Amino acid sequence: MSLSLSSPAFAQNQKIPAQFSRDGGNLSPPVEWQGAPAGTRSFALIVEDPDAPMGTFRHWAAYDIPGDARRLAEGAGSREQGAALQMGTNDFGNTQYDGPQPPAGHGTHHYHFRLFALDVPELEVPASCSADDILAAAEDHALDEADVVGTFERRMADKPGIGEEAQGVERDIASADKKARTGSEDEKVRDTPPAGDYNDLA
Repeated sequence: MSLSLSSPAFAQNQKIPAQFSRDGGNLSPPVEWQGAPAGTRSFALIVEDPDAPMGTFRHWAAYDIPGDARRLAEGAGSREQGAALQMGTNDFGNTQYDGPQPPAGHGTHHYHFRLFALDVPELEVPASCSADDILAAAEDHALDEADVVGTFERRMADKPGIGEEAQGVERDIASADKKARTGSEDEKVRDTPPAGDYNDLA
């Protein structure tokens, strides 16, 4: 049986719930695994987004996870709850999990949770290591690798200033336009069909 990874929070290639996004609760989702190969002495977990505009963006890098571990609980990567977990600096510049936050309107992004079963109990990385450092060291010592992929998208309406507030601005503009044309915001504006409709009657 080969190494496999899953999350109770989302199915393979399905949407990551909002509480695990950076705009939501920014909690790391729970993950579970099985099928670790013989000789596994520790694990490393990397979360990355290859769909980022400037290239692969790494959101989380946890390492030196004990070889007998089979799960990480929800929130294990947060700054408060993850004190016992060794973590490198992600591409946001934080030593913690930071969830999805793709550019609004950029389409669906795919977040790869990559678990490495390692042949060493500890990775030889500096104390201030980056996610890139952890990934390079993990690949050098990997006995097996598994991943689970979740998706996330931020629509333009999800972007700050493009929701209710922006819609309110649009309503204000519409009201001002109506008042300029009719003298009142409450007076109905006569509906006139486009010129094409008159042509159709000819």
